[in-house]
Amino acid sequence: MKSLLVLSFSLMTIICFGQKNKPTGVVINPAVKQLRMPDLIVPNFVQTGASFNGPNSTIQVPVTVTVKNVGQAPAAIFKVGIDYQHPNGQIYPVMFTVSGQSNAYYPFTNSPLAAGAVLTYQGVLVFPDRLRGNTLSAKAIADSCSGDEFMESYCRVNESSETNNSSTAINIVLR
Repeated sequence: MKSLLVLSFSLMTIICFGQKNKPTGVVINPAVKQLRMPDLIVPNFVQTGASFNGPNSTIQVPVTVTVKNVGQAPAAIFKVGIDYQHPNGQIYPVMFTVSGQSNAYYPFTNSPLAAGAVLTYQGVLVFPDRLRGNTLSAKAIADSCSGDEFMESYCRVNESSETNNSSTAINIVLR
């Protein structure tokens, strides 16, 4: 049985690669469609007003985040997170509070986002007062895994590209 498997594998190798691993001219049919997948991007992340004092010694910064599914399939329910670079160089998440959301730290979609669809969140970033006087660089992330444990490498939405989920960084002045 073992020799039959080896012979079968050897014949497959010769058929597929010819001699010395040279391709045999087998062409994959280009008419076969690619797997349709969602692809989330953040085309717009902007501060919409000056920072202001919030409750419990916080600084709040109004922002708008727009997420678009540029893929070819609906994106499952996901959350949007914001990360900022601390003056010490470390990257940290910041609370992104959006009115009407049950999670005060991250807004979640409440249904799949259709291919080509866009959604916009308006809310506030909530920073601790100890960061007052700093200018921080921040990015919005679609399908964020921030604060989650034991998630898949792609988080909640398996996308055609997992490298384009972050917005362009913006500078935020905390006054």
